[in-house]
Amino acid sequence: MTTPPNPPTPAPTASPWPRRIGWSLWAALPVAALAFHLSAGEPLTQRDRAADLLAKAQPLATSQEAEDLRAAADLLAQARALLPAQSAQRHTLALQEARLRAEGGQLVEAQSALTDLLADPAFPTDLAPLARAELAAASYHLAWALRLEGAPEDEWRPESDTARRHQRLLAETTADPAAAAEHRENLETIIRFEQLTDDELRAQAPPKACQNCNNPSQSKRQQKLSKSPSKKPSDARQDIQKGASDAAKRGEGS
Repeated sequence: MTTPPNPPTPAPTASPWPRRIGWSLWAALPVAALAFHLSAGEPLTQRDRAADLLAKAQPLATSQEAEDLRAAADLLAQARALLPAQSAQRHTLALQEARLRAEGGQLVEAQSALTDLLADPAFPTDLAPLARAELAAASYHLAWALRLEGAPEDEWRPESDTARRHQRLLAETTADPAAAAEHRENLETIIRFEQLTDDELRAQAPPKACQNCNNPSQSKRQQKLSKSPSKKPSDARQDIQKGASDAAKRGEGS
């Protein structure tokens, strides 16, 4: 009887991002439940409208389709806008909105929103670990998407560094042993990802959020440009030309 050949040794892999912690914690914050726990001091009509939007978001938030997840995030954003600035639910909705955007492939937008939440002095401390875990995941998936798109290392490496930094902090500060072990596993996933060659990376099945992400390099560059205080040279030239034209019309030019 012929002995079957040994199976080939698999290439090193960056295993899919473990989501067990995230999903177990988020189970305590279902979207639909928020519709029934809005602050009593909010105007009834505003509260009812927000509740209606959250009810519409609930089935979309559990969908596997990127378009549905993004639509759910939009509905949460609309509901959040209806709540007073002091409402305790605003931060929870913003956090869930960012998660849905990340799952729907809007990684750059989710990363920016989560960074702003963590920098907000009013952001509840009990939600900070959730936001940090989501930011680590979004940054990891963004690094994946950038590499798949062929971005140079100086573009994807900062995203991976962000993911690693936040995941290490979670691993070092989480009191629950099981949760801390999950965070360490996530940290190891990031490190393995960074060690993969481009060929090894492309041989792996990308995380779903990466598959839904369209043109992340351009989105990231546009984000950096929008935050830059200086104008592009072309913008400066246009201003000069416009100024000369206006002066000529007023008879100030020669």
